[in-house]
Order: sequence, then C-alpha cells, then structure tokens
Amino acid sequence: VKVDYMMPTLSFKDRGAAVLMTRAKELGVSKVIADSSGNAGTAIAAYAARCGIPCDIFLSTDTSPKKIAQIEAHGATIRRINGTREDIAEAAQKAVDEENVFYASHVFNPYFYEGTKTYAYEIYEQLQSVPDTLIIPVGNGTLLLGAYYGFKELLANGLIDRMPKLVAIQSENCAPLEQAYRNGEISARPVENKGTLAEGIAIAAPARSKQILEAVRDTHGTFLTIGEEAITEARDQLSAKGFFVEVTSAINYAGYLHYEKGQDEKVVIPLCGAGIKSK
Repeated sequence: VKVDYMMPTLSFKDRGAAVLMTRAKELGVSKVIADSSGNAGTAIAAYAARCGIPCDIFLSTDTSPKKIAQIEAHGATIRRINGTREDIAEAAQKAVDEENVFYASHVFNPYFYEGTKTYAYEIYEQLQSVPDTLIIPVGNGTLLLGAYYGFKELLANGLIDRMPKLVAIQSENCAPLEQAYRNGEISARPVENKGTLAEGIAIAAPARSKQILEAVRDTHGTFLTIGEEAITEARDQLSAKGFFVEVTSAINYAGYLHYEKGQDEKVVIPLCGAGIKSK
C-alpha cells in the first residue's frame, strides 16, 4: 500500500490542489470556486488560504460533517446544494460564469492533474521500478488519470519500459464506468446513484469517462465493482493492520482482495483518505 493520506488535509487531493492553487496565485486570481464531494474541497480551501485567495466550495447537503468542519477551518465559504453530485457541479459552474471567477475544479482544470501525476513519480522513485498493477478507486478519475499521465511521461523519457496495468474500482451501487467498460462503450452513460458508503467515488455521470476508459484499456486493465458489505469488512481489516482509512479508501482494499493476482505480480494500491474524515 501507498499511504497517500499523509498530506496536510489528509487526502491525496493535496497533490492536485497544491499545483492548481500555485498556478492560480501566479495568474493573479482574486477568487476561486470549486465543487466537491469533500476531500477536493478541503484541499482547495486549504491551499487557497495558504495563497491568500478567497474561496467558495460547493458541497452536497449530505457531505460528511467532518469534511465540512475541515473546509470551514480553512476559512472557505461553503455553499450547500440539495441535489446530485452533477447538480452541485452545475451550480458551481453557473456561479463561476455569473461572478467571472477562477474555476478551481479538480475534474475540469488541467493543472489539478499536473499535481496528481506526482503519485506515479513517487512510486517510481520509491520502488526504482514500475509495478505490474495499480488498483485505484475511481469516481471522477483524478488519481487514475494522474497516475496514467505520470507513467506515460516516465515511459516517454525512457525511465521505464512498460506501463502498469490500471485496475479501477467502483461501487456496485454507482458504477457507470464499469458498465461502459463491460458494454464496450467509448464513454459512460449516466446511471442512478443507489447510495454507497464510498461517497468519494459516487459519481453517476463522470465528466472524463472517455479518458478514464481509454487509460484502463490502453494499459490492458479492467474494472471491478464492490458491494457495501465488502467495503465495511475491508475497512475493518485495514484497521486491524494499523491503517485507519475513510470508507471510500476501504473500497480500494476490497478491490485488491477481489482482484485475481498472478504469481509474483507486484500490485500497488493507494490509501486515499484518513479515517477521521468519514462520518
């Protein structure tokens, strides 16, 4: 495992937020707006505070109170939306247009992915090699795409001689990407979010579905779906090993347990968020 929640705001989203907000400061941005299921909003709020830039974060009314408390601690203005994750993004984008401010989106802003690429760089530096497989939980795909782009750059520069296989994990109750992959579709169709403990990847209509599916197929990877009971069991098992993760991160370990590993296959999974973030 790669413990990727050892960041200032306790999730891997700091990777993207640090780069994105640094660029916003370089551009002289006077205010940012972002939408999030929680962790990205916390990271953007923290680095906006560090940059001295006012920040509004659009969140669901169902967001974990602990994540809300984190965002408030960094001085961001929280704007709660009663609706789906897609409704929240739409509200944020409307506000960006109306107020003519910078959209610090972890989904649409390309600078965020420039930050999540460092996940790949660090794995290469720490292992001094490329793993056979990366298992990554996927909602909007910010970590999976960052890892894909990062390893592609390492390959292009001759530092590695092959790409790791990308195995993407989704919840059975909200799996538009897995469904599109299984049906051989180029992009995902919106699905109904039936409700899942893995709130961080409960994205019924992922905006970058085409790129995510391309990345998985290009690396000869696959998608796996995980049920709710397995998520809870995986979180308990990780806790017993000394890793207290948020529920969304536990689905990744559940995916690892369900994945049929080959002999001597070197697999890396991220632990994306600290357990104290969950409800």
